[in-house]
Amino acid sequence: VGAGALLLNNADSNTAVGAAALLLNTSGTQNTAVGTDALVFNDSGSSNTATGSFALMNNTTGGSNTAIGWEALTANVDGVNNVALGHLSLSSNTNGNNNTAIGNLALQNSVSTSEHVVVGRLAGSGITSVNNNIIIGHHSGVHSRFHQEDNVCYIGNIWGANVDNMGGVARMVYVDPDGRLGTQLVADGPNPRKSPEGSQPQAIPDAAKQAVLDLKVQSLRATVAQQQQQIETLTAQLNENTAQIQKANAELEMNKPAAKVVVNEPKSLP
Repeated sequence: VGAGALLLNNADSNTAVGAAALLLNTSGTQNTAVGTDALVFNDSGSSNTATGSFALMNNTTGGSNTAIGWEALTANVDGVNNVALGHLSLSSNTNGNNNTAIGNLALQNSVSTSEHVVVGRLAGSGITSVNNNIIIGHHSGVHSRFHQEDNVCYIGNIWGANVDNMGGVARMVYVDPDGRLGTQLVADGPNPRKSPEGSQPQAIPDAAKQAVLDLKVQSLRATVAQQQQQIETLTAQLNENTAQIQKANAELEMNKPAAKVVVNEPKSLP
């Protein structure tokens, strides 16, 4: 549907809606193109979905890509298994594979990098030469000190955020070599969460107990230091007030008029 849609097509199971959508497709199958120039240069790429004007526009042989949004994956040529959701998401990608970019301008400058998962507007927008990163939030993917790195994870809005520890319920978060997050350390052996029915839950390891105790001690020390500082401030203010009172009393004594003594002499009798 649309001028030039599937004009040169010789393949099966393709759907094109929009001017020039899948215009040059010859042998690619199972493609869906919705929008002006969506998949317009596709030749033999198959199983692609392009929704939005110029989505996957330059794709020729890449397959199993999903692009939703204006110019999403627009530069892709032969990259496969990419998902781009949002306008200009993965817009510079030409042959990178297995990327997932959700958010406007997400991974917009990546050309040939692969295996990324980014969620958020401009997420991973600084990535150009590394692979296999996970970014949740608006982080560019470029570290302020280490710059670009492979195999790293960024999650926004954690650094500097307050955590409620009323009642001592807050816990430290650990990460294991598999990238799993949790608050309880487990020694060698099976997962205690999968213990046989009726068995007693595994006690919290000493290391975890010590970590919680250390956190409480640090909190108490900070509170004591703050209170000590407040006491010192109040003491200084009290000393200053006392000095001012003493000075005022001294000035009053100096300005007090001298006492006069009146002597009554007895009159002589006639």
